[in-house]
Amino acid sequence: MTRVEAPAGRAVCVVIDRRQVERLGQLIQDHFEGMAPVQERWDDPKFWNVEASKAERCQYLAVGNAINFRFWSRPGSELVPSVGRIEGDVLRGSMYMWRRLRIAVERGDLPLDASALAHLSEDQFKLAFTDDNGHFPLVQGWRDRVENLRDLGQRLIKNWDGQFVNVIDAANGSLESFAAISSTFRAFDDPIRKLTMVNAIMLSGSGLAHFDRDPAPGVDYHLIRQALRQGLVVPTAQLAASLKTGGTLEQPDSIGLRMAVLDALIEVATQAGISTAVLDNLYWMNRRVCADDAPACTECVFSAQCARKTQYGSPAEWTRYY
Repeated sequence: MTRVEAPAGRAVCVVIDRRQVERLGQLIQDHFEGMAPVQERWDDPKFWNVEASKAERCQYLAVGNAINFRFWSRPGSELVPSVGRIEGDVLRGSMYMWRRLRIAVERGDLPLDASALAHLSEDQFKLAFTDDNGHFPLVQGWRDRVENLRDLGQRLIKNWDGQFVNVIDAANGSLESFAAISSTFRAFDDPIRKLTMVNAIMLSGSGLAHFDRDPAPGVDYHLIRQALRQGLVVPTAQLAASLKTGGTLEQPDSIGLRMAVLDALIEVATQAGISTAVLDNLYWMNRRVCADDAPACTECVFSAQCARKTQYGSPAEWTRYY
């Protein structure tokens, strides 16, 4: 076990189980044996504007990832996912958001132009993300989303000639430079860089950007839930009790937990001999198998080495980061 450095003034809330890291790494290495794992391409035209120019596609991903968080509500002790109906399809979470964004951009309800984003109204945002039944699945954190988009537009106008592609060009292939510039935007100022890394993963997977190293996993509640259940990270008794009962985490505990999961997953990718971006894709695609309420363990790619600590659900924190 390795203790993860806690935020200043806080006791360590979680440790990484290095033996479990090795087990999971070997399992994933065996899973990809004889294959050359590649990143998700993000090329489904139902969700992404794959037919558009590079600049428009980069702008679209920046806009989408600026609002790519908190797809849940909490009426009781359990998280309830955000769900909406679009053209007969019932979609949840980020996939609902991306599909509605695609339609909103096509219809002109939410233009990608930086000036339009800078002056985005609350009513305009609600219209863009209301489903076919008049339901507004993004009600949780919607004001933060509006502020993120306004700030994105304002800063793009001020510093980047209105185009996020200029941020990518300025980074000149350096992932660290890209992350540093991204952090100047309200949407991407997370100290764990979740949304920045998701944006980098989608940009690189789409072939829109090429970085000098692989983007780190975008640590959200789906990845944390799986890492806890697999036994990659082991919380202290106090934090474990809160996670099991569905308590809302305080920010220092949440950051400590997210840091530990990030470090553990980077080590798993190293052990497995795959890129951290591919590992992120693998965990993200597995999110519904390792569901909050009824994990389908027999269908899980990690099942053979998972500790199956299914008493852990998704960690909740009132944040605009994940």
